Amino acid sequence: MVERVVHVTQTLLRAMGIEAKVFCRDRRMDESPHLWVEILCQESGLLIGERGSTLQALEHVLRRCVWQITGDTVRV
Repeated sequence: MVERVVHVTQTLLRAMGIEAKVFCRDRRMDESPHLWVEILCQESGLLIGERGSTLQALEHVLRRCVWQITGDTVRV
């Protein structure tokens, strides 16, 4: 699943014209159950968007993708 989340994230970022490195950790078994996604890029302002709106939209899309993969609601 982690590989799929990384792939989806990279695909979305490329579509936005953002080159980035993406890392993902599945922490659902840890004390803070969520998927942790780290995006390293030069265009952080573009990625975050006005008042964080672009980043929130990306998180929403990733949550929906994880739901389709696992059938579980997971915090991203």
